[in-house]
Formats: sequence, C-alpha cells, structure tokens
Amino acid sequence: MSDLFLTLLSWMVEEERNRIKTAQREGIVIAKERGAFKGKPRKYHADAMGKDRLIYNIVVQLLQNESVVNIH
Repeated sequence: MSDLFLTLLSWMVEEERNRIKTAQREGIVIAKERGAFKGKPRKYHADAMGKDRLIYNIVVQLLQNESVVNIH
C-alpha cells in the first residue's frame, strides 16, 4: 500500500513540475515577443571588470594554448 501511495505521489509531483516548466516556457516566449525578456546577462566577456575579467582572460589564454581541462 505504501509503495502505491509513493508512486502516486511521485507521479503527481512530476506532473506539477512539468506544468510549471510549460507555463514558464510560454511566459518566456510571450516576454520575448514584448521585448521584456533578455535572458541572463553574460558574466565573463571581453568588457568585464575586476575578477570576472581576470577569469575571462585566463580562459582565453587556456583556450589559445589548447590546455583547458575539467577543474573542480
């Protein structure tokens, strides 16, 4: 009985999450049409300042040297 309840609850949560994601996608499309949604601003770019610029420069240097590795 508890397995059935957990399965049902899991399905309900998954359906709710899918409904939320669909509504969010639709809202983003509408906002883009109005010009209100521009997305997340880029953090690391050539015109960045401070620490973000330093990280950008290091990544560019590593890419030029073809020595980019997965760093954690």
